[in-house]
Amino acid sequence: MFDDDSRHATAFLLRRGIASAFALILLACCGCGFVLCGLPQGAAAEIRDNASGPTGAELDLIFSDFENYTEKSMKEWQVPGIAVGVVRGDEIVYLHGFGNRSQDAPLPVTPNTVFQIGSASKAFTAALVAMLVDEGKLRWTDRVVDHLPDFQLYDPWVTREFTVKDLLDHSSGLPDHAAEDLITLGYDRETVMRSMKKIEPTCSFRSGYNYSNSMLLWAAYLVEAKSGRTWEENLHDRIFVPLQMSNSSSEMESFQKAGDVAALHKLKDYRLQNATLQTMPMNWTYMDWIYIAGPAGGINSNIIDMAKWLRLQMSADNAYLADHPVGGLAGAINKSSESNTVALISREGLRYMHSPQNIMDRDGKLYYGLGWIYEEHEPHSIVWHNGGSFGHHSMIAFIPEDDIGIVILSNSGSSIPECLAYWFFDRYFGLQEKDYCNISLAQSLMLENLTGSYELKRPEPFQPPLPLESYAGNYTSDIYGPINITVSARQDHLLAMMGPRPLKNILYPWSREMFFTQEPEFLNSTGFAAFRLDPTGKPESVLMSLFIEGQYWRKAEFWRVG
Repeated sequence: MFDDDSRHATAFLLRRGIASAFALILLACCGCGFVLCGLPQGAAAEIRDNASGPTGAELDLIFSDFENYTEKSMKEWQVPGIAVGVVRGDEIVYLHGFGNRSQDAPLPVTPNTVFQIGSASKAFTAALVAMLVDEGKLRWTDRVVDHLPDFQLYDPWVTREFTVKDLLDHSSGLPDHAAEDLITLGYDRETVMRSMKKIEPTCSFRSGYNYSNSMLLWAAYLVEAKSGRTWEENLHDRIFVPLQMSNSSSEMESFQKAGDVAALHKLKDYRLQNATLQTMPMNWTYMDWIYIAGPAGGINSNIIDMAKWLRLQMSADNAYLADHPVGGLAGAINKSSESNTVALISREGLRYMHSPQNIMDRDGKLYYGLGWIYEEHEPHSIVWHNGGSFGHHSMIAFIPEDDIGIVILSNSGSSIPECLAYWFFDRYFGLQEKDYCNISLAQSLMLENLTGSYELKRPEPFQPPLPLESYAGNYTSDIYGPINITVSARQDHLLAMMGPRPLKNILYPWSREMFFTQEPEFLNSTGFAAFRLDPTGKPESVLMSLFIEGQYWRKAEFWRVG
C-alpha cells in the first residue's frame, strides 16, 4: 500500500535492477494440504498427477534450497521473520515459518502468525466489486456517477466518464498517492474521498499509471452502496467466511489483540548502512493509518488463510476445474454437500481482474489489472501484487499457465518478499539462479551512498527570517485543512500542528522566508516550507512539503486566516 506497500513499485524497480530506498519504509510450524470442497473424490490427486513441473524428491530439494536462500537473505537484510506458503494446482503444498515474530523475543513465526498484508488487500476489494458484477448489480463499464451521484473529481468530464473499472486500475490521472496525507493528519475515509474533487490531475485521464490508494475507498463505497453493508462486513461474510479464512481480519484492534502476531519493524532513519532495526509498539500513534485506508491495504492475515485466497485466484485457470467446473463457476465453495455450493466469483470475473488494464512501464511488460499486476515473464507470465505497511511487507504471486503460486509475508519493510518470489519461480522452472536479494541489497546501499553524499548546505551568508512571531498564526488549505503555527519555547524555530490528530512539524530557519522542515514522529521526513509575503511584508501563506505525498514531490499551500 504505502506500498508500496510501497509495494508493487518496489518489485518494478527491482526487476529493472534499481533498488528503491523508499521501499525500506514501508505480514507451531506444520505442513498441511487442502482439497477444494465440491470436487469429486480423487480430484486433488488427479490435479497433482497432471500438474506440470518438478515432483517428489526434486520438489523437496527445491524447497530445501529455498529455505537455505531465505535464511541467508534474512540475515543480509536484517529481517526478523518470514512466513511462506506455496500452492500447486489446487493443493497447498508448503507452509513454513522462518525466524521470529519480533526481534525482541524468541517466539517463532509459524503458519498461524498474523501479518499486515498491505496493498495485497486491493485484490479483495476488487473481488467484492466482481461479485456485484456477477450478480448483475453493476458492470465494469458502468459510469460511477450512475451508481454514486456524489462521486466527484476535479474535472467534470472525467467525473462523468469515470467507470467502475477505472476505480481499480490507477488510470485516474491524479498525482501518485494523492490525498493520502489526509490520513497521516488524522482525517477519516469520507474526508479523503471528498477531497479528490479539489486535486488537480497531473496527466490526462487514462493516459498513464498513477498509483492511488484513495480511489480504492470509492470502490469500497460502491460495494457498500450496492450491498447495504460496510466494506468490512462484505469482506468478512463474502470472502473470509466461505474461504474459511478464520484468522483474517480488517480491524486494527484485531491485529493488536492477536495472540500469534508479528511485530512491526523498521530501520532507523530507513537506511541500511550501519542499520539499527527498531521494533514499533502496538499502540503506535499512526497504527490506524493502514486501517483508515483499509480497502487499499488494511487486511491482517497469515499464510494459511492467504494460501486459501491464492487457491481461489488460481482456480480461474486451474486445468482440472476448467474441464470440471463446479456450477460453471470458479472458486465455488461447498459448505456441506455438492448440492449446496456458494459461488464466490465467476471464472470470467477472476480472469478480468488478472488481465492487463493499464500499462505500468515503458517496456510494455508490466501491466496493472484490477487489484493485480500482470507481468510478462519467462517461462510464463506472472500475476502478482505486493504490499507494504509501516513495518510489514508481503508478496502474493502465481503463474496461471503452470498452476503454481507463492505467498510471502514479512515483518520488515524491505523488498525481500519480492526477491524470494522471483528466486523461487526461477528455481522451480530450472532457470539460471539469480541472487535477487543480494543484488537488491547492493543497489540499495549504492543508492544510499549517492543520496547520502549530497548534504544540504544553508546559503551563506545566512539571511535571517522576519521575527518568528511574524509567522505565527492560523493557516488553512482547501485540501489539507487548518494548521496552527507557533514559536517554540526556545524561540529559535517554529512549530506547525497539523490536522485533527494532530501531527507536529518543526520549521527551522534556512534563508529569509525559507524554512527547513522535519516531522519527527511519523516517518521522520524532512523538506522545506516557504512563506509568501503580502504587499505589506506580512506572511500570507506557506507552501509546505507533505509527508507520504512529499516522497512524490507533493506540496500543500496553506493560507493565513483571521
